[in-house]
Parts: sequence; structure tokens; C-alpha cells
Amino acid sequence: MQLALIPSTLTAIVPYDYQMDAVSAVFRNWEQRPASSQIIVAPTGSGKTLMIGMTAERYVGRVLVLAHVPELVEQNYQMFRQVCPSISAGVYAAKLGRKDKRAQVTYALVQSVARNIAAFRDCGLIVIDEAHLVPHSSDGQYRAVIDGIREARGGSQFVKILGLTATP
Repeated sequence: MQLALIPSTLTAIVPYDYQMDAVSAVFRNWEQRPASSQIIVAPTGSGKTLMIGMTAERYVGRVLVLAHVPELVEQNYQMFRQVCPSISAGVYAAKLGRKDKRAQVTYALVQSVARNIAAFRDCGLIVIDEAHLVPHSSDGQYRAVIDGIREARGGSQFVKILGLTATP
């Protein structure tokens, strides 16, 4: 299993109890149902970006954090750099002029990853910011990325999915 409770390296930002509780609940649910997808629903301004960083920090393995616009990719990446400066992180987004493929945690535009899914086939955790944008059908770039990584890793039980949204 690729889950671990490791000591936090949080430096400049101290999370609120509700943020720690939400992230802990996600990991507890994965321990009970390893193949389940999880979602954190929290209002705008409640620190979902920090919760993404906390989740990526706790997960043992490669993490892909997807967003649909460059501003969210950059915002999430910058927050992670503050929260976890010692963990390898990169950005994969053509619109931002960056294509870091080998970081432990990669913040990416879904459109860019959809064109090169093979570069992320070893990611065991996919985090989706603004998860309400993922269609319920099998169409779309989010689904293509999820399905492509699951197929490369041998099935859904080998890829964890976490969505975050203020709009469930």
C-alpha cells in the first residue's frame, strides 16, 4: 500500500483543524476502501489549495495535480512550494511554458497532460482541483487522463483519485 502517515514538513503555513480533519478522513477512507475515489467539498476561501498540498505531502508515491486553467496550476504549485519546500515539485503546462515531467508532485493543466499521458503513467494519486468539472460520462480530457493512467497502472485499484470543489 502506498499510504503513509509521515511527519509534516509544514513550515510557513499552519493548517486549521477542519483542513487536517478533511485530509485525514480521505486517507482513512482509502485505508478502508483502497480503490475508492474521494472528494473534499469546502467553500471558496477555505484553503482547498493547502489541503491539496497536505494530501500530496502525505501520499507516498508520485502525485499528479490537475486543473483546467493556468492560474490554478500556478496558484497550487506556489502554495505547495510554501508548504512543502523539501519535496520535489514541478509544473507541466504548455500555457505556462513549463514541462516538468519527473517531479514527485506535478501540478499540471489537464489539456497538456491529455496530450502526453504516457509521461504520467507512474502517478498513483491524481488530485483534481475544481472536480465538479469532471464529466460523469466517459468523454473529456479529465476522463482520458484518468483512464489512461489507470490502464497503464493495471486498473483502478492502483490509482487513487481525490477531487476538491466548492461546487459539488
